[in-house]
Amino acid sequence: MAVSLLLPMMGTASPAAAEEKLVVWWNKGYYKAEEDALLAVIKKFEAKTGVKVELSHMRRRT
Repeated sequence: MAVSLLLPMMGTASPAAAEEKLVVWWNKGYYKAEEDALLAVIKKFEAKTGVKVELSHMRRRT
């Protein structure tokens, strides 16, 4: 799901956006693989666009 949210923005970033920051609020995954996949997508997005991503984990309600 993270990939589907970030991919549309990857092709539209401009050099002027390099100084901007994107805040992503996300539920913490149950499995380490979920977290690793999300972090990999964020790193790829940052490398391609130059936009810094701040990841904020939300608490799950039980």
